[in-house]
Amino acid sequence: MLLKILAVVFILFAVGALIFIRKNSKSQLHNSEIKFFVGILILCLSIILSVHLLFPKSELESYTFWYGLIIEATGFMLDIILFGIIYTWYRERLEKKKRIENYKNEIEFLRPYREGETTYKIARYIILLNEEGIEKFDLKECFLRKAKLNSSKIKDSELYNSNLKEAILENANLSNSKFGNSDLTGSNLTEANFSNADLTNAKIKGAILKETDFTDARLDGLEVDSLNWIENNKNNIKGIEKIKAYYEVIKKGDDFYLAKRKVQT
Repeated sequence: MLLKILAVVFILFAVGALIFIRKNSKSQLHNSEIKFFVGILILCLSIILSVHLLFPKSELESYTFWYGLIIEATGFMLDIILFGIIYTWYRERLEKKKRIENYKNEIEFLRPYREGETTYKIARYIILLNEEGIEKFDLKECFLRKAKLNSSKIKDSELYNSNLKEAILENANLSNSKFGNSDLTGSNLTEANFSNADLTNAKIKGAILKETDFTDARLDGLEVDSLNWIENNKNNIKGIEKIKAYYEVIKKGDDFYLAKRKVQT
């Protein structure tokens, strides 16, 4: 009797689960194929378990044809579920690859443009690509002025000649990226990670520096605020001791740049 009650409860649970999946098919749950095969899985399990719980094995075996039919049907349904899982996984991979290619193509299309809307669109595609697990980008000569890229991951990337004036790069991971001749004037670089990055001839004049990581970064020709830039930022920059050992600030006209210290012989 207890087994029959459990079987009825399980069937009611399975029906409730199917109704929930049906109601959420267009909003909360992500993939339609997954929803379908989850529903099939619940239905199959409910039928199989219900049969075994409601009817003793000895009773089922007395009906040889029906018992064999149930066994075959069970195997067939499990094959369908397995196929569905493999198909869903493969299709999701194809769709993900297509999304990534589309986002990258959009960035490439927007590269020559210099309007304010360009910044918003490129930044949006960077964030979407981050969500897809992409952290390496080709952003050479991109217009990213005032881009909101806080907490983004742009590692091992190329950003030569990019306009990042007043960009928000707070807590962004920019390690190993190449910023040669890029303009980061007035940008927010709070807790940004530039470790092992190449900032040759880049500009960070007026940038907000707080816990910014320049560990092992290449800073030849980096435009800074003043002759005292290294001393003024001794508490704001990670890797400042190495910068102080290898670089000095020189003045050219009205501007200030980092230059490698001359080796005394």
